[in-house]
Amino acid sequence: MSQFDPPVNDFETSPAEGKQSNPAGIVGFILSLLCLTAPIGLLVSLFALTKRPKGFAIAGVIIGLIFSALIAVAVILGIRMGPEFKRVMEGQRDYVQIKSSVAIYQQTNSGQTPPDLTALSLPADTLTDPWGTPWVYERATDGTSYALLTAGPDGLMDTADDARLEQSMQDEEVYSVLGEAIGEYYKNKKKMTP
Repeated sequence: MSQFDPPVNDFETSPAEGKQSNPAGIVGFILSLLCLTAPIGLLVSLFALTKRPKGFAIAGVIIGLIFSALIAVAVILGIRMGPEFKRVMEGQRDYVQIKSSVAIYQQTNSGQTPPDLTALSLPADTLTDPWGTPWVYERATDGTSYALLTAGPDGLMDTADDARLEQSMQDEEVYSVLGEAIGEYYKNKKKMTP
């Protein structure tokens, strides 16, 4: 080695090596950032770990794992809670149909609510709650307002999963009350399971 040669550093890379890139690592990283393609990004990033440089590949694996786990949780919850969400939507639809029919009845009957739901001539499926039990119609003593009651998922009145829908409720309140009834049902079901 001459006195003009630079010292050798084991950590130095040649100019050619410094310009290396890992296209698979970059693609995997980008796919991992796009939430719905995260599982594909994870796979591409895992493959890219076999090549150098590994920076984007490692980041792609980490982000891909996180987003893939979130997607898996969402799918599992969707499968498990999908039928219950459908029931909440059905209950809200029944509520809207009954409320509209009662409003029409009140217009033609001096503001009085019907004595019972059969006076509204609604389809049978509208008169039953999402769990197949007839809605309980509770008319105020002065006849100007009402409430709908459901026995909830367990089909039994006077239990924790009952729900009461007042005539004045907005859509989001109906969703919330029916959702809470389902939550109570599963909470009590969990307590009963050994």
